[in-house]
Amino acid sequence: AYSFNVTVTGYYFMVTQSQLDTYGLFYNSTFNPSNPTQNLVEEDDGYSGGEQFGIVNYLQPGIRYTVVVTTFAPNTLGAFVLTFYCSGTIAF
Repeated sequence: AYSFNVTVTGYYFMVTQSQLDTYGLFYNSTFNPSNPTQNLVEEDDGYSGGEQFGIVNYLQPGIRYTVVVTTFAPNTLGAFVLTFYCSGTIAF
């Protein structure tokens, strides 16, 4: 799980690049592994019909957000790159 803040209000696009079939979950606040739907805003598997997740959301400064990157298939390990496209700065 990656927690972050943003510096500018606006739309932020999060997407992965990987050989894996990635699955993303986006939270407004913290991620609670004991209750994974708590604070869940959006989840995605297969942005634009592919095997990478892509999430677009309108974010604001002063709120701590969390993104969780996992895989669609269980027990799958491998590398991925998480990229943010935005007009502001991301602070992890």
